[in-house]
Order: sequence, then C-alpha cells, then structure tokens
Amino acid sequence: MKDPAKPLRKNIASKKCLCTFRLKIKEECAGVVVVQPIVGRHNHRLIVYCDGHTSQAALDDEQKEYVLDQARAQVKPGKIRLGLHVHSPNKPQPGIRQIYNLTSKFRAVERSGRNWAQQIFYLAV
Repeated sequence: MKDPAKPLRKNIASKKCLCTFRLKIKEECAGVVVVQPIVGRHNHRLIVYCDGHTSQAALDDEQKEYVLDQARAQVKPGKIRLGLHVHSPNKPQPGIRQIYNLTSKFRAVERSGRNWAQQIFYLAV
C-alpha cells in the first residue's frame, strides 16, 4: 500500500529557477483588479516559443481543414499532430488537446443530434 504522504510521481513540481519576479493581484471595490509588481526583475530568459499555448498556437483555417481531413480518414490525433509539423512547419504547433477538441466537435457535427446508438444504426444502413 502506498504512503499517502508521498506523491505518486517524483517530479510533479515545475522547474524552479529561483526567479525573484513577483506580482501582487488584489481586487478593489466595484470589481476593479489591480496588478502591482513587487519585484519586477526576472533572473532568466523569457520563453520565446509559443508551441502548445492555446492563444498563440491556435489552429488557423488551413490547419483546421487539414485536421478535419485527417479525422475523416480516421487518423489518430497523435499522427495528425506530427503531420501538422510537416504540413505547416513555420507556424506554431497546437497542443494535442486542441486536436482532440477539434475532432470531437467534428464528430458531434457529423452525428447531427443522434446519440451513439442511433449513429451506429445510421452508419450501418
């Protein structure tokens, strides 16, 4: 039996670089949020890549069409992600969760309101 005080994985914390940068965020009256830097210096270089960050590596229309074409061909999401690296190498690459979400939406549209049992009968006919 595992000790509940021990974590399941050894390395569950993010990498620590002893950065001194700190922000103070507080909510004042009327819902106004104030952000004040306590220490405004980083002791490391900032991340310059945006692969996997949802706001910056969002799929554009061309990439969405590629993902949907691959989903129609029943390609696994991991292989779709690798194919995106080849298909559009100069664009930021999405995370695997974005591909899963897009293919899930695609399947929901394809079902057009049918539940899974109805969908099986629909495809069988």
